[in-house]
Amino acid sequence: MDDIKTLDREKLLIEDFRNALDLNVEIKSKTSTEWRGLCPFHDDTKLSFSANIEKGVWKCFVCGGGNHYQFLKELGHDVTKYHNGHFIPKKDTIIQPKRKEIL
Repeated sequence: MDDIKTLDREKLLIEDFRNALDLNVEIKSKTSTEWRGLCPFHDDTKLSFSANIEKGVWKCFVCGGGNHYQFLKELGHDVTKYHNGHFIPKKDTIIQPKRKEIL
């Protein structure tokens, strides 16, 4: 029973990841699972950002990468809500991502 709750929570987290990508990343190319675009975490002019929706991972060749949970956290979402349920970012609540300083 606990495994079902974990699977449902993970499925909802992936859904939120997809919505957050759609709202916060300027996507330049998209397939069903692989999205490429401008990184929301720094001033990007080249397509350095990619995300795999199915695997729930993202990568920026300039500032790093991680999983779907870390992406939402980097955007400033309260990821502790996933312990009690889930949220879907709405168009009127787009969060300006924190910019990373690149040395």
